[in-house]
Amino acid sequence: MHEWPVISALISRVESLIRDPRGIKVVRLHLKLGSLYPHSSDRLQELFDILSKGRITEGALLDIETLKEDSSSLAGMIFLESIEVEEP
Repeated sequence: MHEWPVISALISRVESLIRDPRGIKVVRLHLKLGSLYPHSSDRLQELFDILSKGRITEGALLDIETLKEDSSSLAGMIFLESIEVEEP
């Protein structure tokens, strides 16, 4: 469950970036994974769904791209590239 705090931090980061969440629905997060990131995209989506319950990210999809070549310091990282939202 090492990915649990990573996904929790990702959701918190999204919430902090959306200043006024009233009525806004997050529909997709565009992520990039370093080539050595140790968890599968399916597992990340599964945990994201669990941790998003009752939050503005509930129901959002993770659009995940794995980088082919990274510098060694970034190879195990996850990056939030963009957030797609629906406004009321």
